[in-house]
Amino acid sequence: MIAAVLDGRVDAGAIYDGAIGVAQRSNVSTENLITLAGSDPIPHDAIAVRIGLDEALAKKIQLALINLDKSEAGGRVIANSKKKLTGHVIAEDKLFDVVRRTAKIAEMPQAPSPTNDGFSATVTPGEAKFILPAPARKRFEWILETTRPNEQEYRMHVVVENEGQQYTFGFYVWKSSRSEPGSGDLSDLLKAGQKIIFVRTPSSMHMIARTPVITVTQKDESIVVTIRRKEEIARLFSGHPTEVVFEIKLPGDPLISKTVAVTYKN
Repeated sequence: MIAAVLDGRVDAGAIYDGAIGVAQRSNVSTENLITLAGSDPIPHDAIAVRIGLDEALAKKIQLALINLDKSEAGGRVIANSKKKLTGHVIAEDKLFDVVRRTAKIAEMPQAPSPTNDGFSATVTPGEAKFILPAPARKRFEWILETTRPNEQEYRMHVVVENEGQQYTFGFYVWKSSRSEPGSGDLSDLLKAGQKIIFVRTPSSMHMIARTPVITVTQKDESIVVTIRRKEEIARLFSGHPTEVVFEIKLPGDPLISKTVAVTYKN
């Protein structure tokens, strides 16, 4: 940014307060720069994860960083850091109020709320229902030329572990030799894909049920995954697992993973 201002490519720019010193140590002349305004202190070098990352994984990352200086190897990493770090701590949310105020003044769009909004898991003896937010896209394409044979293009599914066994179930699109390319809205995509329940083994996944035992439908701005056969519900939830993991993966988009508590009803 400093170089862009000095070269006349932009009229003004925003930098952190140490940037001038860095430029001067790199033999950049800064005498012609004028400070127009300064902000309140802002958080610097925060380590964050994206919205949608599995909460258990985010917690593991946080604990690893907090405890980094407590091991010999971690201590060496910190000691050799160019920014002369001494360790990591959990930041107080209020430290980011200045960022929120600045974003509001600049009329920046708000980030999506990191809540369970749009996700739910409800299990009864006769029906298990799982709701996840529908993708925001208006149009979808499947069986793309860039997709390798037998590669998975779409998945919107649920992962659960019950009595030592892992199951996955929901909506999938794979590119097979018999697949036909297509495009359309979400309802068209759901018609084109497969609705399956899998059991995972050490070497692979085996299909144990498909439509009509499991259905995947669109309702307003949500996708509803429903299992109605009592035997399959018992197979997946006999041990009353406390949580499931939703995963949404679309071509070209990062994986969204959300851990949600299961509600049991009689």
